[in-house]
Amino acid sequence: MDDDAVGPPETDDVLGAGWVARTLPLRPDALSRRGAPDPVATLVHRRPDAAPDTATDLAPPRPRTAVLYLHGFVDYFFHPHVAAALAEDGYDLWALDLRDYGRSIRPGRPANEITDLATYTEEIDTAVRLLRGTHERVVVLAHSTGGWSRRCGRTRAGASGSSTRSC
Repeated sequence: MDDDAVGPPETDDVLGAGWVARTLPLRPDALSRRGAPDPVATLVHRRPDAAPDTATDLAPPRPRTAVLYLHGFVDYFFHPHVAAALAEDGYDLWALDLRDYGRSIRPGRPANEITDLATYTEEIDTAVRLLRGTHERVVVLAHSTGGWSRRCGRTRAGASGSSTRSC
């Protein structure tokens, strides 16, 4: 991952020991053009809990499949038990707090307010791109608004560059 492209380095997360969060800066939007701070999204992950192999000083291989969790409306990621269950089956859970939700709420920006779910395409695409850099596969696990956001973000640009789907 190119650290410059994803904002500040990982920091300890509110979920406690072993959990980290990374802020993903997003492009200015209508709110920021009116004086609000630029939007951000937050990518949350549990550090691998396996210790490095003392014989080779190498960490165990990262799971090949990343699961990207997208939360629902008026929600955010706070489900470490989901990460533990997926890890038992060999998956690496990452969660994305979308702009203006959970860890991504910033003073001067209204929380949980959205008029077009396709707006979330930027942060979802950024997270998927980052995970593809370290995993063979990325699977999206979405709840409620998270699922609609992913569906609405899948648009086809017409010849004029305009989108053919809106939500």
